[in-house]
Amino acid sequence: MKLNQLRIFVCAARHLNLSNAALELGMSQPAVSLQMKKLEDEFGVKLYRASNRGIELTQQGHAFADSVHPLIKNLDQIEHDLKSSSASAKAKLLTIGGTHTLTETVLLQRLVGFRSRYPDIRINIETGGSATIEAGVRNSKIDIGLISGPSHFRECEYEEFGNQEIVAFVPGDHPLREKTLTLAQLMREPLVTKKGGTCVKRLLHWGLKPNIALECGAADAVKAAALKNLGVGLLFRARIEDDLLRGDLDLIAVPELQKLSRKSFIVYQKHKNLSKAGLDFLADLKRQPRSATEQDLVAGQALLAPASTRMDPV
Repeated sequence: MKLNQLRIFVCAARHLNLSNAALELGMSQPAVSLQMKKLEDEFGVKLYRASNRGIELTQQGHAFADSVHPLIKNLDQIEHDLKSSSASAKAKLLTIGGTHTLTETVLLQRLVGFRSRYPDIRINIETGGSATIEAGVRNSKIDIGLISGPSHFRECEYEEFGNQEIVAFVPGDHPLREKTLTLAQLMREPLVTKKGGTCVKRLLHWGLKPNIALECGAADAVKAAALKNLGVGLLFRARIEDDLLRGDLDLIAVPELQKLSRKSFIVYQKHKNLSKAGLDFLADLKRQPRSATEQDLVAGQALLAPASTRMDPV
């Protein structure tokens, strides 16, 4: 005796018609008849007989239906409760992802207001390269991502967020802060960069040969080295925005660096049903006003539109 056979019998006993039962169960009428026959064979009793309108239960069939019906009802309730609990748990978890720079400079800032509106939502943040975050969105492990260099998969939706501007910086009292350099002149200066960072990769992509004096494992170390005059720092502007506001660091004017900026994108699945909290967070990413750092990203994008049209590397 199998649970599915009991469900079939209870449905047939309710309809007293095998064709109607088959329609409700999404089965063929012969398949329903076969399972009913197997139940009779297992117990060695006749549970129903044919009638003019369909079937009628025997005395043993009525007794069996009275016993089995509460069992199936309880099992259905258990299944409903478990599924509801699982759905509720999923609705209370929001997983977002971003590159290291965008997580630290955008996503964490956006979560401040979001947490005040959704204090009961558990938030999981995944940080990694754009390809890793994009893959997480595609396989539904990440609800919403913030990336650069998108692959434009068909099942994903991409919306432009802003531009990440590469800047050269020195301490606030450094003599270079008052000068304007060409890109070639900057490449001759001793540079402090993040090891394996995108800024250096983009310089190399354009055939430039930076004079790297010091490579650091983290953006904070690049800033610290620049503050100690170990070289000209090179990072995305969003990384040093607070230091610029405090006056600890200052920018060197290098207009040609603008062409090396990269676009950032919001990415999410086209047909995934986001929770209410997920939809709100997505809307918040698109919404104005933005933080000062994010406004710089968008302003940079507007300034660079002509240049990025001419040269936007893959």
